Formats: sequence, structure tokens, C-alpha cells
Amino acid sequence: MLLSIFILFGTVYFNGCEFSRLFFFFPETKKMKSYEKIPTTEDDQKPLKVKVYKKRWLILLIFAINSLANAVLFVSITSINNIACRYYNISPALTDWAGNGFNIVYVFIALPSAYFMDSFGVRTLVILGSSLNAIGVCLHLAGTPREHGIVYVLSGQLMAGLSMGAILQVPARLATVWFPEHEQAKALSLAFVFNVSGLAIGFLQPSYMVPDSENMDEIYDGLLRMNISHVVLLAVCLISAYLFFDEKPPLPPSYAKAVLDSSSVDEHGETPGFKLSLKLLFTDRNFMLLALVYGLQSGLYSMFVTCLNEMANTIVSSSQIGWIGFLGNLVSIVGLMLLASIADKYKCYKKITTRLFFVQILCWIAFSSTILYWKTATSLFVTYSFLCFFNTSFNAVGLSFATEVSYPVTEGMSTAIVLMITNTLGFINILIFGRLVDDGYVFLMCSIVTGMYVVAFILTFFVNEDLKRSKLEGQHNVKPLPQVSKEA
Repeated sequence: MLLSIFILFGTVYFNGCEFSRLFFFFPETKKMKSYEKIPTTEDDQKPLKVKVYKKRWLILLIFAINSLANAVLFVSITSINNIACRYYNISPALTDWAGNGFNIVYVFIALPSAYFMDSFGVRTLVILGSSLNAIGVCLHLAGTPREHGIVYVLSGQLMAGLSMGAILQVPARLATVWFPEHEQAKALSLAFVFNVSGLAIGFLQPSYMVPDSENMDEIYDGLLRMNISHVVLLAVCLISAYLFFDEKPPLPPSYAKAVLDSSSVDEHGETPGFKLSLKLLFTDRNFMLLALVYGLQSGLYSMFVTCLNEMANTIVSSSQIGWIGFLGNLVSIVGLMLLASIADKYKCYKKITTRLFFVQILCWIAFSSTILYWKTATSLFVTYSFLCFFNTSFNAVGLSFATEVSYPVTEGMSTAIVLMITNTLGFINILIFGRLVDDGYVFLMCSIVTGMYVVAFILTFFVNEDLKRSKLEGQHNVKPLPQVSKEA
């Protein structure tokens, strides 16, 4: 435990110091042969050089495995809800907090994390998030014994929730800083693929490593093996992030990023302030509407992922629920990559959003029918898989859409606002709908969720597809952004 705390403060402190480079070798970013376009302005200002670097894939991979590890911690307890309740002698509502705590923690630290990333950089934020994950998994390991173990487990979930607040800020910024404009949605989707893969592992691994047994010693052995495997994974994540994750490439990969780097500064060379960014976002009705739509959809997805065990444990066994969650997240990966490819090529964000939401309504109705009437394992596998496919596919596309309409506000800030709304609604949904399911009002829960999906679908038609970043990329002569005064 003390070692974990030392790692947290030590890595964050030395990360910002050039002194640390005396002890560790940080390889320089190597250039790849790629396009180099030098747009000029009408005022004959300094040309803007745009290059792409091979190391972007390594940077994405390092972040992705940290995101995967965080997702594993997110669902590792809630996916075996009934076993955890029996082992720790607690109510299902308390184990729901093991997952729901992630949502409420994020609401409070989203904006501080965005400010932290703007002030200290994405590298420092990734290392901080990885360190918090490491502390969280150490607390999970300390919570393996049955007596008072749940206190350590929930404390570990709190640390992992804080880590999620850092990690979720990163994908949009990483995609913009390292990837060219035609790969940014794909990069976002790949980041989400690993997060979804972590959810899949978090569903499947506990159901196989922790037996659904009345013998408490067998459950203890299973939890111990699972937590040790998590410790090894988090150690790899932390070391790789500290040694190999770079802040940014020598040259920006896109026009929009080059213009933002060179022009979006005041007379003192500082980027637009925190308050100005918030003002621009909260007064942008189009962005706020899109954020609400994203929040409604993703908040509902968070709810049925967290409450799957409670909704399905009367139909299938715990091991089958693990496979259902695993399969649902596996097909989500296909949806993420497919939609990202379409978004990168055609930039048709609104068309994708409206069609996805319509299909989501149909999928939820089918899933509800399975829970209420059909009650077969096959229909549960099929309907949940389709529900995950079309719900998760929107995650990366929605965030990419948000960064487009909010440009030139930093990606971390726009992502923070969107995900604050998402996690607030997710927290409320899990509390309300989880209680309805526990009390037997499943039909009422399904009806309300259907209505919320319909409202989100209607709201998508009022979102204006104003792709500011893509419009800038499409210009042959790029004009710099107007300077921002210090007073703003």
C-alpha cells in the first residue's frame, strides 16, 4: 500500500522534471515518410508544417491498455454481484455502488482533470491515472479476506473511479495531437475498443476464476487469483506509461492542430483560459444539445451494463452472464470500428447518430421482451449483443462529433462536459432503475428506458452538423485563429 502511494507521487513529480531523464531513457520520436503539406496564409505568415509519426500507434497502445485495465476494475465486482453479496454478506445495492461509484466520482473530477491536462499535459495525466489504477488494484488485493474486505474493495473502486476521471479525458486529445484528420475517429474508436475489451474481460474473467459456491474458501481462492492477475496487468501498464508515453510529436499531424498551436494564443503566448473555454461551451446551444443526447444514450448504456446481473440472474447462471457480457462487448468492437471508418471517410456524424438511435430503440424493445416474456438464454445472448453493438458504436462517433462542433476549444474540455452529463445521468439511472429491478418493477423500468431512448432520438434531429475542424482541414489556405485577449 505504501509502495503504491510512493509510486503515485513519485511518478507525477518526476514526470515534470528534466532531472528524471538522467535515470531513464526516453526514446526520441522517429519520423515516418508521410505527406507534408505547407499551407500559407494571405498575410504571408510562417508556413504551417504537418507531419505524421509512426510512434502514434505505440502511444495509442499504451493508453489503450491502461483504459482496458480500468474497465476490468470497473465491472470485476458487479459482474459477480450475487457471489460478492454472499461472500461479503452485503446487500446487492452496495455492490451496485462498486460500479456506480465510478459515475459519481467522475462528475466531480471531470473539469479538474481537464484543467490538469491543459496545465500539465496528457502524459502526466495518463501516468496519474495509471498510478491510481495501481493503488486501486492493491486495495482490491487487500480486500480479498472476507472480514472487512468490502471496505478495501470499495476504496479500491474509488481509486479506480478517480483514474477513470483522468483516463476518459485523454482519447479525444490523443487523437487530435497524434493523428491526422482522416484517422482521428478511428483512433478514438481503437481507444474505445480496448476499453470495451476490458469490460468484456471484466465480465468473463470473474465468472470463471471466482466459483459460484457456498464454500467461502473456494471463493477466497478465486478472488485472490483474480486480484493477483490484475496487479500484474497494472504493473505493466504503469511501467509502459512512464517509460514510453510521449506528450506530443515534434510537428502536429493536421492543419487544425497546427493552426490551433500557432494561433490560438494571446499576446503572452498562453492558450485560452479555463473560464473562457467553459463560457464558449456552455453558451454553445448546439454543443450542449449534442452533449445531452450523448449523455442520455450513454447513461442508459452504463445502466444496463451495471445491472445486467440483476436483470438476467433469474434466466441464466452467473457463468452464462459472464459470457453474455463478454459476447456483447466483443460485437461492440466490430461496431466501433465500422462506424469509425464511415465517420472518418464521409464525416456524416448526424446521419450516423439518427440511424443508430432508431435501431437502439428497436434493440432495447427486443431486450426488454426477453427479460419480461421470452426468458430464454438464446434470446438473451442475441438481444444483448445487438443492444451493445449499436449502443457502444456511438461512443467514439459521438465524442468525435462533439470535438468537431466545439473546435477550437480543447478536446479535453469538451470531452469533460460531455462525459460529466453522461456520468451524472448514468449515476441517476443506476440508482433508480437498479432499485426498480430489485423491487420487481421490471416492466416499469423497461417502459421508462424506452421513453428515454425515444426522447434522445427526437433530440438528434435538432443537432446542427457544424463540423468546424473538418471545414478548416478542407481549406487550401489556412487562416490563423483570432488572438484571444488575456482578459477573456
